[in-house]
Amino acid sequence: MIVTSQILAAIQSRFTGDAGITAIVPAARIGTFLEQDAAYPHIKYELQFEPGNVKEGLDYSVDLEISVWSDYKGLKQLLQIHDAIATAFEGIPVTIASGDGYACFETGFSNSVASDGLIRQATITFKLLYGDE
Repeated sequence: MIVTSQILAAIQSRFTGDAGITAIVPAARIGTFLEQDAAYPHIKYELQFEPGNVKEGLDYSVDLEISVWSDYKGLKQLLQIHDAIATAFEGIPVTIASGDGYACFETGFSNSVASDGLIRQATITFKLLYGDE
């Protein structure tokens, strides 16, 4: 059985172990639980589970929803962070202690315009497929 904490640990390790990401966003500003007033830029992520029927009902898919926040004036820094995340995750299996991690791919990217007319937040979604050993 795959435990949520193992998936979160594998994802956190991928984020904080990637020099391209941490060159833009310090590791201390990446996680599932960040202070409401966390300094910018920062990355917050969460998982959304869907039982699947990929391989005889033993595999599952997880949506990894990543929220990226920046105080840079415009989309430039958000796109740099997106590119670093895509490089670290796209097509590279996430290793999970109790299961086989595989098929990590991006399924979406969107951004939000703040009240001042600037883009300060983007959401990136990845699909992770994994199975029990």
